[in-house]
Amino acid sequence: MTSGRHLRPVTGAGRLAIDVYRRERRHRNLENIDSSDPASVTLPPSAEQIYDVLEVRQALEDLTDQDRELIRLQHYDELTHTEIASQLAIPLGTVKSRSYRAHRRLAGLLGHLRAAPDDTEGVNPHE
Repeated sequence: MTSGRHLRPVTGAGRLAIDVYRRERRHRNLENIDSSDPASVTLPPSAEQIYDVLEVRQALEDLTDQDRELIRLQHYDELTHTEIASQLAIPLGTVKSRSYRAHRRLAGLLGHLRAAPDDTEGVNPHE
């Protein structure tokens, strides 16, 4: 990898956090949109999407300041672990371990948003 970014699996909570970030970033750039372009028209978010966004925001607020800052630097500012270590003046290994723990805490807070397992698997509906 030439960019220096490390790929890692993204949890359901991580995906939600990234979706929230991207949605908010899009709304900050609305003044640059050509309103006459039909491709710029999008449907409003569903009630479930609004609920999920609120849940992610609340979960982020429930994290410690240190965890929230680390997630902000990674996902909102899109910094690498190395860049975060430099900015916070802490060792790279500390950034990696704190990042792991912060994402685990966030995933735990958002676990209820995961899709429920298919309870009908292996059940014959005709019995």
